[in-house]
Amino acid sequence: MKRFIAILVVLSLVVTVVPSFAQSLSADEAEANKQLVIDFIDVVFNQADVERAAEFASADYIQNTGMPSGLAVLQGSILVLHTAFPDIQYTLFDIASEGDLVAARLVITGTQEGDFMGIPATDNRVAAATINFWRVEDGLLAEHWEVVDQFSFLGQLGVIPGGAEAPALENFGVPYAEQESTEPESDTEATREVVEGLYTDVLNARDVEAAADFIGDDYVWYNPFVAPGLEGFQQFYLGIFEAFPDVQREIVLEVVENDLAFVLSTITGTHQGGEQLYGIPPTGNPIEYASADIFRVANGQIVEQWDVGDYVTLFTQIGLIPPMQ
Repeated sequence: MKRFIAILVVLSLVVTVVPSFAQSLSADEAEANKQLVIDFIDVVFNQADVERAAEFASADYIQNTGMPSGLAVLQGSILVLHTAFPDIQYTLFDIASEGDLVAARLVITGTQEGDFMGIPATDNRVAAATINFWRVEDGLLAEHWEVVDQFSFLGQLGVIPGGAEAPALENFGVPYAEQESTEPESDTEATREVVEGLYTDVLNARDVEAAADFIGDDYVWYNPFVAPGLEGFQQFYLGIFEAFPDVQREIVLEVVENDLAFVLSTITGTHQGGEQLYGIPPTGNPIEYASADIFRVANGQIVEQWDVGDYVTLFTQIGLIPPMQ
């Protein structure tokens, strides 16, 4: 099971070196980096043509995901996935490039028809979101970070009791390949200012009133636990700040292109309050887990948000689910 979890998720995200945005790329170079990721997903992950992996990724491909690094490890893990899920596909929904980084939101779908790291075939269908970050070096993917919706994935396989059935792919939005080209509603620096302001003035200051400066009334967060609009955002975070009064988010990576911002962060705090949070009393336990968020900005405010959190780690730390063995 430990090897299984390592393939799927960020178990712990402690990053000591953060890539720099010092280099400036032309529009053509940025598009080439995005195309590199698109082709990598199609050829290596979807077609399972692992022999061609060296065309897209470096030999010492660094994994900041709990998996060992190296191209051979990546190739082996893809074959394991395709053996267990013969119809597995990674569908791209959003992608952005900045400097030497590319970020993308994908949805993994498939049917478990074979043994997967000790889990017997269930014939269950899975559909789980994942947000990824890659660093490009010398025309190849050199480093990778990822947060997978492992809670949904494991629930759909029946590993976590009470899991829901996999949602239809259209529930995740319009795939990137089917999206119509539209004019961005914000430029890169304006988007960065809004999103970084949200983290500084709202999330880390734990000030829900300040959210009105950053969140529009027509804001939608594609999260079943959050109601639409500014009020829904404020009500959700009132509960989080009550449960974790010292909660902080440290930005690890940030990729901003036009009106889209991808942010990878580490969330820390202590479970000290929030009697109603997930139906359990305060435990006094410290938390530390990874979260990846995407924000779309228009007219100086955030209008859409998507997120993937390492909730298996969080729920284990506060005792909601038992540790994975």
